[in-house]
Amino acid sequence: SSILIGGNWRSESERGKSHAHTGSGLAADEEVCTVQTHTFPFSLRHLSHLLLSFYHPPTPLRYTLQVLSDLGDGEKIGDQIIINWVNTQLKEGGKDSQISSFKDKLISTSLPVIDLLGTIAPKSIKEELVKRGELSDADKLNNAKYAITVSRKIGARVYALPDDLVEVKPKMVLTVFACLMGRGMKKADG
Repeated sequence: SSILIGGNWRSESERGKSHAHTGSGLAADEEVCTVQTHTFPFSLRHLSHLLLSFYHPPTPLRYTLQVLSDLGDGEKIGDQIIINWVNTQLKEGGKDSQISSFKDKLISTSLPVIDLLGTIAPKSIKEELVKRGELSDADKLNNAKYAITVSRKIGARVYALPDDLVEVKPKMVLTVFACLMGRGMKKADG
């Protein structure tokens, strides 16, 4: 393998020779990093730990756990509570779609998500853009793209991708419905 050291690519063997030649005394797991004109010896393990300790980007899971905790007044809420909320909203909104779990095959059509969006954010869905009935794989993907786009447009922080809905990936489906529940509850609160 090769590494960029001081602006020059060097192979493992060349790096070893340069350390032996200069007598730098670096341990086997240390590299030399040249930043502008300064050289710092450090362990790659140490650098990755250092970077991770200062940079913790928000993750979809962390955000979803926060939403779930917020919805449950500090306690995480379970799957069944979200499913019941989704089905209640759909029923109250006069929609026919219902889900039995986050593995429900109907989710592959994205119709439960689209219908839920129509109930929590009226006028957000343009029915002429939604495919219903017998759906091809392309129709399912287009519905999923539309559902994700509208979710984000109404302010739900949805990290899932259209394929996550089409392939019915339960954990990602959970994040979609949890974020929409959070958005729907905000609407109800004020």
